[in-house]
Amino acid sequence: MSSVLSLPMQNQIVDSVLIQVSAYLNDARIKKDILALGASALCEAASLAEAHSEPLIVAAHSLGTVVALEALADFKEREVDLLITIGSPLSTETVASRMNQRARRWPSIVRTWVNFSDPDDLVALHHSIDRRNFLRTCPDHHFAAVFNIGDVINHMDNHHGIAGYLDDPVVAQIITSARQAST
Repeated sequence: MSSVLSLPMQNQIVDSVLIQVSAYLNDARIKKDILALGASALCEAASLAEAHSEPLIVAAHSLGTVVALEALADFKEREVDLLITIGSPLSTETVASRMNQRARRWPSIVRTWVNFSDPDDLVALHHSIDRRNFLRTCPDHHFAAVFNIGDVINHMDNHHGIAGYLDDPVVAQIITSARQAST
């Protein structure tokens, strides 16, 4: 979509078809409320991870990946050991261009970022997050190496559905390995 349609046309499609995404990206009050929930969840997760001597893993799907990146832009509690984005629209300019500009870079507190997509997932349009799209504004000296795994086979009829991602063996192994690394 992004290489064929102009940005205003992409915005129009998102605004008329993806109502929840449009509401988040365009309504400052909705965005503020959702980001407050995201920030609260991050703080709670950081406290629990610290209390149990476990890694802090942030996993987000679809619009949640946008919310997570924007919440992480202001998060200072501790390092995030692993950021997992699944079925993410971050690589599409129509989404990224309407995000907080502080969030359009590698989150400095994130140690490792893994992005999963199914080739048939239309929301994860480019299937990778890198310097050609979302991270293109990263200065050359900034770390920006997202591990993109774009061959997930989401067996669900809806190739964007979270259930088909979470039961993929590679996705499950990466999450399990990250948790076991701390014990």
